[in-house]
Amino acid sequence: MVWMLRVVCLLLLAALIGGCLWAQAQGGLWVGLLAIAREPWGAVTLTDLGAGLLVAATWMCLVERRRALLLLWLPGLLLLGNISTIAFLLCRTWGARDLRAVVLGDGRA
Repeated sequence: MVWMLRVVCLLLLAALIGGCLWAQAQGGLWVGLLAIAREPWGAVTLTDLGAGLLVAATWMCLVERRRALLLLWLPGLLLLGNISTIAFLLCRTWGARDLRAVVLGDGRA
């Protein structure tokens, strides 16, 4: 099952990175964010994204034993959003026995 999670993470990373590159080619990041924020559902979507990233940051802090790495992951989360969340999850799959170890940190060094 861990290998399947790796495949899903890689596909999601490719889709998000590809989407970011496509969107950047269409117009700048700030122009897009301002356009989204002007719409009521856009503002709700950005709030939802922020809440999700806060949950992801909390999870990272709970399961990552190497505190020095958090100094890299947390700013990455703020700059890259769920690209960082998926990359973190993907990194946790290496050396994990099962999905429980990936998500909860059981048996990780």
